[in-house]
Amino acid sequence: MSKGLSVLRLGDGKLSPWPWNPGDVVETQGMKPLGKKDFEGNGIVAGKWACNAGKVAMNGHPVNEACFVISGSVTITDEHGRSQTFRAGEAFLIPCGFRGLWSNSEEFAKIFVAAELRDEGSDT
Repeated sequence: MSKGLSVLRLGDGKLSPWPWNPGDVVETQGMKPLGKKDFEGNGIVAGKWACNAGKVAMNGHPVNEACFVISGSVTITDEHGRSQTFRAGEAFLIPCGFRGLWSNSEEFAKIFVAAELRDEGSDT
């Protein structure tokens, strides 16, 4: 009897319309985010997210999120005006509570792993 590999591939499959995070303000009309959750459990969500070009003001990111860019690029500018650009093959972390501007190119896509903050000593 053959057993399947006990790891999960992220990013495969069809993407569906994806909601903006609470507090996000879309600055470019016509942005259409798409995404797919490949895993959700124990305060972790992982999957793929993609969007056409545009800008979004992030007003307190709700989770810690590690991102790996698989196509396009994104420039992230913090509330102090410091910015960094990440391209396909590069990774970055957006900390919970981050405030700033997200500006992605056309055909942008990322693999993400998001972790909710938990209270110390919490079992949930």
